[in-house]
Amino acid sequence: MKAIKNLLLANMYAWKLNDFEKALIKYQNASDVRQSSKEISKFPPFEVLFIAAIYEQKKDFLRAREYYHNFLIIIKIKIT
Repeated sequence: MKAIKNLLLANMYAWKLNDFEKALIKYQNASDVRQSSKEISKFPPFEVLFIAAIYEQKKDFLRAREYYHNFLIIIKIKIT
């Protein structure tokens, strides 16, 4: 439940309030919770995708690419 709360808060900070720094913190918190929970860790790490989108919005394309790339690697591992 805590991961979902952090994801929702991060989404609000990023796309409604344009506070990307707070959003990044909340997405990282969601990622930490997801990784520490066996139940939640089964799901794709969408927070990584959202972090990439924030860096893209901030015009930090190198960092965005890194997160998009990591997301694709993680998804491929989970699928296979």
